[in-house]
Amino acid sequence: MVPSTAGRLADLVDLGSRDIETSLVASLSDDLHQLFDPVCEDVLPIYFGPLLGRLYLEGL
Repeated sequence: MVPSTAGRLADLVDLGSRDIETSLVASLSDDLHQLFDPVCEDVLPIYFGPLLGRLYLEGL
């Protein structure tokens, strides 16, 4: 049996009313920042700094 449109809308409303596990999301976000912040701060400027500087000076 195919669910009706009203049934599908009720399912969407039910999903919207559920709480998100914010502590899990925050923990994952912190872990990702710990992994990528050193890369973004130390490595990326070495490779992209001169390129971005050149693009800025050339007005691109």
